[in-house]
Amino acid sequence: MLSIYGMGHLPIPGALLITPTGAFAEVDVPANRAHRLPFLYAALRCSTVDVVRLTRGIDMWIADEASNPLVVNHPASRLAIGFNHPRMIAGNALVTGVTNDGETRNLTEREFTRLLAKLERLAG
Repeated sequence: MLSIYGMGHLPIPGALLITPTGAFAEVDVPANRAHRLPFLYAALRCSTVDVVRLTRGIDMWIADEASNPLVVNHPASRLAIGFNHPRMIAGNALVTGVTNDGETRNLTEREFTRLLAKLERLAG
């Protein structure tokens, strides 16, 4: 069973934060473009970020320099592998939606639900 906290506080799902401990949280991507990069740095606890394109409309943001590269994020790694991106993820990971123009956005309710279901299947 997935350990999810912080769920249900937004009327529309936000982004999905996945920690190395296996905890999940719903966070809201700032609407103001100028606030998005600082938001990513804070959520991922880093100073540079990288992105893994999971699908055409879903990105996984990760720390370019993980705070502790020895702390593997197994749920995020399984998710990346489940989307045919064979790489190990260290530190926090943030799964967001992405527009056709490349703008980071909150996940839709459908995307959010599908991600949670996929994470549960992959954990299983």
